Amino acid sequence: MFTLSEESKVPGSAYPASIDMLTPSQERIARVIDVSRVAIHYGYLPLILYLGYSRSEPKPSLIRLFSPLA
Repeated sequence: MFTLSEESKVPGSAYPASIDMLTPSQERIARVIDVSRVAIHYGYLPLILYLGYSRSEPKPSLIRLFSPLA
């Protein structure tokens, strides 16, 4: 496996090597980013569908939309 020697590592790097080196504010920011990533992933398509149904004329009926006889 490839490993870096201590001389080749950049001191004061902008990115900490592990989660253990994060400050509390950085941990909070990382958690907010993770939660927002999940919210965007699962909420994007329902948001687009909602906006399409709520802003169209004439408004579609959801009962007729999901009816097998439609």
